[in-house]
Amino acid sequence: MALCTVIMPVYKSPFLEVAISSILAQSFPDFELLVGLDGPDAAAKAIVEGFDDARIKLFEYEHAGFLGTANKLARMVNTPYLARMDADDKTAANRLEILIAALEKDDTLAGITCDYGYMADNHRNIIYTSSTLTRNTSFISVDNRISGQLRISDPAFVYRTACVAQAGYYDESITGSELPLQFKLLQTHRLAVYDYPLYFHSYVINSVSRSADMVGNRKIFERLLNEHTSKTEVEKAALIEKRFQGKQNRAFDLVIKKIRIEFAAKNYKKLCWLLYNNPVMLKRKKTYTLLLALIRSKHQQFRSFNG
Repeated sequence: MALCTVIMPVYKSPFLEVAISSILAQSFPDFELLVGLDGPDAAAKAIVEGFDDARIKLFEYEHAGFLGTANKLARMVNTPYLARMDADDKTAANRLEILIAALEKDDTLAGITCDYGYMADNHRNIIYTSSTLTRNTSFISVDNRISGQLRISDPAFVYRTACVAQAGYYDESITGSELPLQFKLLQTHRLAVYDYPLYFHSYVINSVSRSADMVGNRKIFERLLNEHTSKTEVEKAALIEKRFQGKQNRAFDLVIKKIRIEFAAKNYKKLCWLLYNNPVMLKRKKTYTLLLALIRSKHQQFRSFNG
């Protein structure tokens, strides 16, 4: 039996072949890959069946949404570890090796993830990585998880399968987010993040996780605090105040200021980061579109940019 199972829900992914290839290239060989098509998709089925690798198993489902399909796959897992992989992303070849080694070393951990980067130019270039790169491991808490103090990639998580089953798998009532599962796990276990980018996201504005904007939604944020934390009303009110009162406007002003500086300096890599690594920009899609159009019109290097 394999030691780890990677689950990959698929819904209209233009980079599925890249995602599967990066998993199959793992330095840790003892895994299987369960691919679940979230609704009929002949093109995706052909891509999956084009891989001649016995570790891949394909399942076709009626459309149930991202987490619905993820749960169907997760409930079939009978290996000690359960890893996630989004169908339009790319992972470093040593991600499973490093994260599973950390779980093997510390049996108090229910799961571990890593830092992340983004890709552009149809997956040819990584446009951002963390500035710290310490390769240290930090523990995740409810506070630092929802405040954004740690750089955490949700689809890079590797969990202990038994812990996920005990927590009841993913909460399908909240679209596209793993936070409810993580909060449940944090009530009885520990989670950690490896401070090095081993996972690279495709930046697609209308993706499930982006459009859900789970943590940015005040009502959902309050629900999570009520259901998954033991904080007092005063503590919860303080967290809500900190997150929502004027924060977005101040952050947006700061991003625009930085964009002006980097645009004048023609610092293309930093401009990519400012456009593609800021949730603040996503909330202002018109501004985002105009800025990207301006950069493309002025600089040939950006005319083929496709995040």
